[in-house]
Amino acid sequence: MAGRVNGIHHIALSVPDLDKARDFYVGVLGFEEDRRGEWSKGSAIVDRVMGLEGSSGRSMLVKAGNIHLEFFEFAAPVPPPQDPDRPVSHYGYTHMALDVTDIEAVHARLAAAGMRFHAP
Repeated sequence: MAGRVNGIHHIALSVPDLDKARDFYVGVLGFEEDRRGEWSKGSAIVDRVMGLEGSSGRSMLVKAGNIHLEFFEFAAPVPPPQDPDRPVSHYGYTHMALDVTDIEAVHARLAAAGMRFHAP
């Protein structure tokens, strides 16, 4: 089979407060912060990948052993107030990234199987 999936590279979650997520995952669990970023309104590529319009926010990637977690805190669109019983914000789980040998072949195979993508 062309474009073998080797495993999960990272999982992305939307959180209401990136600093609190860092305090927990880095400070309590001992993950290592790998990088931080932010994007502003008008980033067509980010909006396309997220399936949103006019988004802005901050992100952080942390790692521990063989797992990477990516967190997004949205400034826009403004999520509704956080439910204290839900661990993630309204925009919830944003994506799962696979570690593959041939991204174009895997994309074609998944698209042919009916998976929808916001961007190639």
